[in-house]
Amino acid sequence: MLIIISIFFILGFISLLIRSSSSKTNKNRENAAKTFWDKERESNFVRKKDISNLPYIIIPMESLPFQDTDNSDINRYQETIKRLANRKMLNLSSQTNTDLKLAYGAANFPFLMDCDNGYTELIRTLQQWGKALYNSNNLSDARTVLEFAVVCKTDIAASYTLLGDIYSSSSSTEQIKSLLEAAKLMNSPNKNNVISYLKSLLCE
Repeated sequence: MLIIISIFFILGFISLLIRSSSSKTNKNRENAAKTFWDKERESNFVRKKDISNLPYIIIPMESLPFQDTDNSDINRYQETIKRLANRKMLNLSSQTNTDLKLAYGAANFPFLMDCDNGYTELIRTLQQWGKALYNSNNLSDARTVLEFAVVCKTDIAASYTLLGDIYSSSSSTEQIKSLLEAAKLMNSPNKNNVISYLKSLLCE
């Protein structure tokens, strides 16, 4: 009988702990939601700020390997990059929409989103272009394209691993080390996988 009472007591205590924990979790969620919406409402009333000095990305047209080829994919990627050269681009991946409005004003938000969309198209196209050049056995030009992608702080894992392969093919150990340091700054869920892969190249 004493054992049964003890079991009921323990089960009741556990149930109480679970309810208490659930209550705290719900309260934390409510507080977080309130903080978010308060911040969002505040951001919508922030006045327009000067954004002329933001770190806009400039495409080095004279340094990238533009050339006429028989490869329609490479030609298409080149044309995309040329088009993007006339567009304002910013890497805003580390900031939320609310943070952007708080920092630069709600009126600037649509323009900033366009800049971020342009950046996304840029790094995606650089990866595609670099990969196409690599597949065409043009490692030198692929290296140039992918190095620019890294300068732009791309978060596309394949750009780092492919560039690492190119460096490895020419035993460029110091370049792999530099690439590894750049990868540590990635804003990507694949960052640890990229870091592990680059470290494995150093062990070969």
